[in-house]
Amino acid sequence: GFGRQMAMGIQVQAANVILGSQNLVAVLGIVTAVGSMISMALCPLLIKKLDEKKAYILLSVYGFAASIFSFVIGHFWFQNPKNMILTVLFYASLFLIGLQFGAVTLMPMIMTADAVDYYEYETGKRMEGAAYSILTLTIKVCLALGTAVGLIFVQLSGYYDLIDSGNFTTKTKDVIFFAYTALPGILALLSVIPMLKYDIVGEKKATITKTLAERRGTKED
Repeated sequence: GFGRQMAMGIQVQAANVILGSQNLVAVLGIVTAVGSMISMALCPLLIKKLDEKKAYILLSVYGFAASIFSFVIGHFWFQNPKNMILTVLFYASLFLIGLQFGAVTLMPMIMTADAVDYYEYETGKRMEGAAYSILTLTIKVCLALGTAVGLIFVQLSGYYDLIDSGNFTTKTKDVIFFAYTALPGILALLSVIPMLKYDIVGEKKATITKTLAERRGTKED
């Protein structure tokens, strides 16, 4: 799910190409950030209603659909930016994209805690330090991948050849907007594949929690 970092990494270029000014980067950030905050607030409710696995898959599939929708709307908006209906749909689609980000922001931390409990349940050892170190390393790798892949798409778009003139072609806009919206959605969908094997949910998670509580109670006695 490193596509989110990729989108954040090219926001300045995206603002320049899509909105016509680097100074408008805050507009892109704020619209998506509002959706992200709502998503993070809703995540605990989704987890309670479903479970971590189903909630993650649901948000990832939704994120893919929302990202493709945003890319299509953007493609037509670039050709007719004065159309008010397309303008409203364009910004609304960016907000909708933000609603998926609770999955990649909150759930890795929740699932890491569950994995620590599972390891203790299986071995009797609690490896919080190692688990969260791996999570931190994973986040750093995601940031690095996001920056690298994002800049590759910026290069492929012809952005650097046209930046001085400021007259960006439809191809340049489409390529950068694809990297900003559609590709993160595709990567979110691909992240579902390893999640299909995640099984620390439902009765298994409840059993682990209950067993660990009993063990700790026995030790204290």
